[in-house]
Amino acid sequence: MIKRILRLADAVAAEANLKLPFVSVVKVLDQEPLHLLAVKILEGSYADPATGSIYVVRSSPDLFVMRVMAAYFALALFATFGVVDLERARELARENYYRVLVRL
Repeated sequence: MIKRILRLADAVAAEANLKLPFVSVVKVLDQEPLHLLAVKILEGSYADPATGSIYVVRSSPDLFVMRVMAAYFALALFATFGVVDLERARELARENYYRVLVRL
């Protein structure tokens, strides 16, 4: 499921003229981390632009999709502009959430 989410997010990022980020790992956590050297994108969603890592807290499938997408778009924005724009990453995830969800 994670590969499909990332593949669909690739298509959305390409439509938005963003560079496709290098995603090295997607790690699913059982609970919110106490200490993590990553940027918090949403509740339960983190991205580390230096390593291309995405960390998401286990949740219902629909919320899981939103969390992965938000972190992915944060990495895509970093790859394109060199900064993590939290608001734009969240906005892209919200705007494209249903498109991705129905294609899974």
